[in-house]
Order: sequence, then structure tokens, then C-alpha cells
Amino acid sequence: MSMGKTDVGIFLLNELNKRKLQDPKYSLRAFARDLKISSGRLSDILKGRRGLGPQVAQRIVEALHLSVAEKEEFELLLEKQIHYFSNLGRPLYSLNQDELNAMVDWEYFATLSLLETRDAGITTAWAADRLGISVARAEEVLARLERMKMIVLKKKKYYLTHKRVVTTTDIPSAALKESHRQNIQQALTSLYEDPVTLREISNICMAIDVNQIPQAKQMIRDFRRKMSRFLEQGEKTEVYLLNVQLFPVTKNSRSQNLRG
Repeated sequence: MSMGKTDVGIFLLNELNKRKLQDPKYSLRAFARDLKISSGRLSDILKGRRGLGPQVAQRIVEALHLSVAEKEEFELLLEKQIHYFSNLGRPLYSLNQDELNAMVDWEYFATLSLLETRDAGITTAWAADRLGISVARAEEVLARLERMKMIVLKKKKYYLTHKRVVTTTDIPSAALKESHRQNIQQALTSLYEDPVTLREISNICMAIDVNQIPQAKQMIRDFRRKMSRFLEQGEKTEVYLLNVQLFPVTKNSRSQNLRG
């Protein structure tokens, strides 16, 4: 899902900032010394690049002299971090064409993301209310996702079977085009219905060298992954959609290339 700060990293960063308030000269190196770990490792932990092993975690708990409540909080965050880093090692699940055809409508990916939120419910009525769709449609989406083994129902609650699901790239697909169309339509709906404080819609028009397009597309993909990693940290409460479009406005550029 580097990954940005984990909850454990934020916990330690808050502790570092408290100590700096008490002593402005207190440094990262001094904090690492007090925690009995290297400053480089501490820096990686604060930035979310590395996790904490059990032995290091125990040393940190002892060095911080945590209260019972603080220790319980830290241990809970540590469990979340272990789950977080274990998910990073899971391979991507790439949808085949038949699966993509079955999940072309925006509600499917939105439902998968919805099941990751903090207050994920167990009823179709809850899913319908959160996504602004009918209960019948929510039932249809959940049933299909379950048949496709994208989700599993355990103790009356749905769980994801894959942490990261991706589609094809640079391969012409009518289903993928329809998915993009619906996602762009979602942006148009948000433009008129959501307050500007909850969304960001912007653009820039450029005269470009088309030979740079392959590199530009890779930069966009890298940006999407980076933004996803940033926004997916912490407590997940809402489902957001990030669309990025880069396309020609001048007609000649279109006629010189095969349409995909």
C-alpha cells in the first residue's frame, strides 16, 4: 500500500516533538541514542520505510517508560504496522479481461475500497447509503464480488481477498474505456455536488514534445502510487477517486497515432 509515515512512526515522531519542546537542542540522533537504535534506522521508521521487529519494539517500550495505557496503544499500533508491511509484500492481483468486463461499473472498485474503511458495515443498506446507490444495486455488487472471490463473507462481515487489484495498462479495452468514462463522470458529479474543501480539480494546458509522452505516462503512474501511499496511511474513513488525464487537444496529434 517509501510508504510515508506509519502509525508507529507517527507515535514516535510525536514523542520526539514533545522532547524537542522541553529541550530545543534535542535531536533525532539523541532520540535514537535514548531508544538504543541507530539514527539511520530511526529515520527510516519515522518515514515509514522500515518496520519494527519485536526485539527493537521491546527496547523502545522500555526506553520510553510508557504508562499501561500508552503501552497498550503502542502495541496496537505495532500490530497494525506488522499487518501494513505484510500487505506490501503481497503480489498485485491483475484482473483478466473477463473479470474486468464483470467489474466495469464504478461501484465495484468503490465497494472494494469501502470495505477497507474504519466503519465498514455488514449490511447492504450500509454500503448503499455510503455509496449513494440503491440497496438492490449494493446487493448485486456484493454478490458478484463474492462469486468472483474478490471478497469473502465471514461472521456476517465482508473481507477483501486481495489487497491490491489492478487492471491492464496500454492495452485497448472497451471495458477499460467504459470504466474510465464512468470515473470521469464521477469527477463531474463531484465538481457540482462536493464542496471545494473536499476535492481538488485542476488542469494545465501545455505545448509539448510528444516524444516525452512515454516518460510522462510513467511519471503519472509513479505519482498515482505515491499519492495512494500517502492518503492510505492512518485511519481510513472515506473512499476517494483520483483521476489523471493527459491527452492531445490539437487534432493533428490524434490523426498521427493509432487510436487505442
